[in-house]
Amino acid sequence: MGIRANGAPTWVTGLAIFIGLFSVVAGLAIMVDPAIMNIDDSVVGRQWGGRNMGLGVVLLVAVALRNAKAYVAGFAAGLFRDIGDLVGAIDDGASPIVPIVFLVVGVAAIGGVFKAGGLTSDASFD
Repeated sequence: MGIRANGAPTWVTGLAIFIGLFSVVAGLAIMVDPAIMNIDDSVVGRQWGGRNMGLGVVLLVAVALRNAKAYVAGFAAGLFRDIGDLVGAIDDGASPIVPIVFLVVGVAAIGGVFKAGGLTSDASFD
């Protein structure tokens, strides 16, 4: 019994673990002290930290459940976070490179699950 979900490539599982852990740790740190990310508004910083923690938890739960469809749900939610970050970066005149990279990674992860048959499989826990 491995940790990889049926219908999800190993690299997607690794990516979900990495992004999940990073998002939980970074989100918690930012909720404690928004200044670590140069966020002047502590309320907005804590909200940003909370949403990242939440998305990280979703990915970690998907890995724990070994459910490829849950991976897609977590990465799809991340895509919408990244779209918001992209719009915000463009609006602020900041570089859109980081949100674009995360969008590409999220689309690739969802595509990897789709290609491996994780969205068409009826098997949830194999």
